[in-house]
Amino acid sequence: MRKRNWWRTLEDVERAHVESVWKQSAGNHSLAARAQYHATTILNELRAVAKGSRLLGVAAMDPFVPIFTFVFGQAEVEGHCALASTYRLEEERYGLPRNEQKLQERLTKEAVHELGHTFGLNHCDDWQCVMASSHSVEFVDMKRAEFCQDCARVVGPRR
Repeated sequence: MRKRNWWRTLEDVERAHVESVWKQSAGNHSLAARAQYHATTILNELRAVAKGSRLLGVAAMDPFVPIFTFVFGQAEVEGHCALASTYRLEEERYGLPRNEQKLQERLTKEAVHELGHTFGLNHCDDWQCVMASSHSVEFVDMKRAEFCQDCARVVGPRR
């Protein structure tokens, strides 16, 4: 019996639709002066692609929301869609040499964080919990890639 996953990747959805979503979002909802893209608009477009399945979109663009100049990602709390960006997780953005391992660690934390929101979790006060809010890459580096005990209880085991 094939194990059913509770998540899907962009590779599991129609590529043509995804590409049209990015082109439309980039053209209509970007902040051209800073070469940024409105995360909420992209998240709304991903919802149409997800069709009720949990979907994590991962992109290399620089997302923002109106109240923050940038975000590492965004998600629907108790929804189905999440977005994570590698853009500000890359060492090169800070004048440092490329570090693939650090990028993977950061992206894992941000992906788990954003997916945690889709399971109903809000930001956690435990600064080591993956659900702690991160307003800089240094805060991403300080937290673990796991939920604290309180957050883990909310998410519970998934089968």
